Amino acid sequence: MMPLNDRDAADLERRLLSEHGELIGGTALARGLGYRTARAFQVAVQRERMPIETFTLTGRRGRFARTFELARWLASRGAAEPAASEPATNAEAEPAGPQGGDAMR
Repeated sequence: MMPLNDRDAADLERRLLSEHGELIGGTALARGLGYRTARAFQVAVQRERMPIETFTLTGRRGRFARTFELARWLASRGAAEPAASEPATNAEAEPAGPQGGDAMR
């Protein structure tokens, strides 16, 4: 896929910031990155295979990322929406598409 043009990328960033605020976490982050399950997301974190920087917050469960970084990553991948249409062959190691899973760690 071709990266989004600047206007579409800016629209995507505004939409995600409006919906999620400055930080995004949990299921929204995992789905935005294309992971099908919470476990697939956790495995990618453990293997240090996240495509953007994620971090923990003191007193909060799970991992978080800056929403604008997710938006820019999606734009660079040519994704207008945080979704993937084709399943990956190895869902435990690679993002494959939005599906289930609420407990992101």
